[in-house]
This record gives sequence, structure tokens and C-alpha cells, in this order.
Amino acid sequence: MNGSIRSISESSEWGATMNRISKPAVDRAIQPANGVSRDGQPISYSRGPAPDLEPWVGRLYVSIVDTPPDHRLDCGLFSDFACIRIQLRGRWEASTADGLRTSTRAAMLFGPHTRRMPISVTGSFTSVGISLRPGACHAFKGPEITALTDRLATFAELGMDEEEWLSLFDPDGTPEDWILAMEDAMRRMIADRATRMPEPLSARFEAAAFSDPTVSVGQLAQDIGVEQRRLERIVRRDFGMPPKQVLRRARALDMASHLRGVADRDEAESLMLRFYDQSHLIREFSALFGMSPSQFAQRPQPLMTLGLETRQSRRLESIQRLAPGEIKPRGVTRRRSGCRAGFMAKADRLERLDTRRTEMEADYTTALVSALRVTAAGKWGLFDHTADRNARAAVAPVMAELGDLAEAIDAAREQLGIEPFALHRDFLAARGKPSPQAVGEPKQALAWLEKLGVAP
Repeated sequence: MNGSIRSISESSEWGATMNRISKPAVDRAIQPANGVSRDGQPISYSRGPAPDLEPWVGRLYVSIVDTPPDHRLDCGLFSDFACIRIQLRGRWEASTADGLRTSTRAAMLFGPHTRRMPISVTGSFTSVGISLRPGACHAFKGPEITALTDRLATFAELGMDEEEWLSLFDPDGTPEDWILAMEDAMRRMIADRATRMPEPLSARFEAAAFSDPTVSVGQLAQDIGVEQRRLERIVRRDFGMPPKQVLRRARALDMASHLRGVADRDEAESLMLRFYDQSHLIREFSALFGMSPSQFAQRPQPLMTLGLETRQSRRLESIQRLAPGEIKPRGVTRRRSGCRAGFMAKADRLERLDTRRTEMEADYTTALVSALRVTAAGKWGLFDHTADRNARAAVAPVMAELGDLAEAIDAAREQLGIEPFALHRDFLAARGKPSPQAVGEPKQALAWLEKLGVAP
């Protein structure tokens, strides 16, 4: 490992860069009714659900913000889970996967996000809502989460009584009164619509994503005691995306909370060490948020910050760093470390990276072996001998998974200063139109399984 450590000055650059991202920018024109953090960031009134609702609800919130007339906020949202959002004030615009959606007073169900969703609101606004637990929509026999990802649906579109929900909120009531009213509405919905309890496996995966999103899917399935294929199937259904993507998103959201000053200050170093170095952070963060970490900190992000602060409270309760009802963290204290500390942190990151690389290569081999066995049993398409359109479509998810894993493996190998991942390179070279003397795809798959030393 020592050969991969380039210099002490380079090893401390990562921490120094993060230290230069100081207080996040604030929009001084807004006045949140529930106050601000010590860095001036707006905060919501939020809390966890009553015990009987815990399998269904992650958190409930009330956000009340006054602004000058016609003041426009151009911001965004980025949520892990489906969320009932009820907009009581403001003129809202959301750039969804279906195009631009606008609303004023409305009750809507937002799906989880694969990346930041641009959101704008004009004028003072009041937004209240319920973050649903993964699996809740399936238990309600509601819309499929995979179809709702990066989208929203109005209650009218879902066949629900929008006016009933809009009338829950007494103008003279307190935020706590409003949350109690939403809890009662949720109990009625459960009684009317629920056909089962949410999937416990999804709750365990949610907790794991909150606790350590750097874990490999294979290791997580082993820890939970479930077949990896079943875990992947349940997570796709209840989270709307593959487990690897859920974990990648969780890591980015935790870092975003740190950058906006609403993460637990004691976790600052561990959150940064989830990324191998500065370039890895910038690449991952920019892909999901559409801007670099420094840009994210330097621009006012009131709507995003409200959502991140609520999510962090839910996360800290889940991993038991915050007791229910305890005062939420208000920011991160950044400490400068000396050269030796930076050097040791770099070595630790490289060791973690090498461990992660080994896990990813094992995941790749497992996925490839599974695909080879299907091909050896008689299904064509993996090696693309016939260039058939239907066969290519059938094998596309497998190729995408292998490609994503190989890309991440090669990025890790480059950081470690070792050669590219040969197994994926050799597999790609074996695909395509064969020579006239070549065997068919099933026999080719059998030869590959023998090469890898595994049974058909």
C-alpha cells in the first residue's frame, strides 16, 4: 500500500479542500417560521411518527417560510423515499421526468429521486408532509415506486380525496397540531387501504443505507441472511432502483448534509472518508446533484437544506445517534489536522479502497457467473453472436450491471496504481460475431465457467 501513497502534501489536500468549503450560503430574504441553524440555514418543525405508525412513516414535517412578494427560489429536492407533500402556500414548479409540473394548493405523492429534482417556488410558502417508509406504497397497493421515481402524482390522479387532506390544517393550529392531524389521516389510510405490513427486509436495508452506505450489496445480503437476488428484487420494488444505486445516493446525501451544515459534527471526518479522494467526491456528487460540492455550498439552497435537515434527523434516530425528540445537530465543526494526520488518513482511505475493490470484483464475478449459467442452460444473447435486437434487450440489464461494476473497479484500481480489471476486458473481447468455426453461446458459456473454476 505504501507505494500508492504519493506525498504528504497530497494526502492533506483532501482535508484542506473540505475546510475551504466554509459556511454554506444563505438566502437572507427568507424568514423561516421555525428558525434557523447557527449557520443561518432554514429549519423545519419535524419529528418521528407515533409508535403505531413507525412501520409506515419515516418522518413528518412542517415548513413555513415567509419571503418578499414575488420572491422566487430556484432550488431542488433530493429524497430517498416516496413522500406525501401538501403545499398550502406558494406557486410551485417541479422539473420531473414527465416534464414541468406546476401547482399552488395541492396534495401530491412524490416518488424517490435518482438525482436532484429542480424545484422553484414563488412567494411565501407553507409545505407539510410525510416521508413514507420503503415498502409502504406496496403495502397500500399504491402506485409502483419504480414508475414514480423522479415523478409526482396528484391525489386526484391517484384517486384520493385531495380536499380531505388540504382541510386537515387549522390556520390557527400549531405545527404539532398539524402533524397530529396528518398522523390521524395516515391511520385512516392504513385502515382503508393497507393489505399487508411493509416488507421487513426493506426496513433492514434502509437502516443499513443510513448506517454504512459503503457496504457491498453482497456483504449486506450475507449480513441480513438473505439471497442477494431476493434482496435486489425487494429493493428495486420498494426503493425504485437497484440496491447499489440506493447506497450510492445515501452516501451523496450524507455528504450534502455535511456541506449544508445540518449533519452531526462528530461524523464529519467519517462522512468524508466514504470518498476515496477529492476527485472521487466531485465526480460522484456532480453526477447526482448537477453541480460540484463547492458550488453546492456556495449557492443558497433553502428547499434542499430543509429536506436534508429532516432526513438527517430521521437517519440519526435510525442509527441511534439522536434520541427521539432530542435537539437536532446544527452544524459541523471542521478541524484542521497536521501533515501526519493527513498522511494517515490517506493511508486509511487507500486501505478502505482496496478492500472495496476486492468486494466489487467479487460482486462482478458473481454477476457474470450467474449470467453465464443462464446462457449455458440454452438462452442466447450474452455473447451477442446473432446481434438479435430482442436478445440484446433481454441481456441489457446484465450488461449494464457488469459495465457499472467494471467502471467502478477500474476507477478504484487507477487510484491504487494497479492495472485495469482484466476479467471485464476479456469478457467484452469474447462478445460479438463469431468465426464460422466457433461454438455456440451455450458451449462458450460452459468454457467460461470452466475457466473461472465454477460449476455450470
